[in-house]
Amino acid sequence: MGAAASFFLIMGWVFLVKFTLMSPEAKAARTPKQLKRDELRSQIYIICVYGIWAGLVFCLVVFLMEDNGRLPHVLNEFGILIGEIIMLVFLGVGWLVKSDSFNEVISNMANKNTSD
Repeated sequence: MGAAASFFLIMGWVFLVKFTLMSPEAKAARTPKQLKRDELRSQIYIICVYGIWAGLVFCLVVFLMEDNGRLPHVLNEFGILIGEIIMLVFLGVGWLVKSDSFNEVISNMANKNTSD
């Protein structure tokens, strides 16, 4: 469990620090529409970080409280699995955003927000 927890902590850090940073030179070379898109992508990464870390805290709480009778049967049996699914969903969304799979959708959302 320690290796998985370390992996998700590190991936959250990568999303938070590496994926959201942009050099001043790169910002200067971008158009306003591209900057809006990049800002929206950064917000998605931050949401994914909080989701990953919330799933990790959920797993930790379930791990510390299982077998003491305080958890419902479902959480006692599948709590860690539920937490890992939460973390993997947020990790997958962040990774798909980074791979530009949602580039057109994010661009449309950013452009729609600027026209309002």
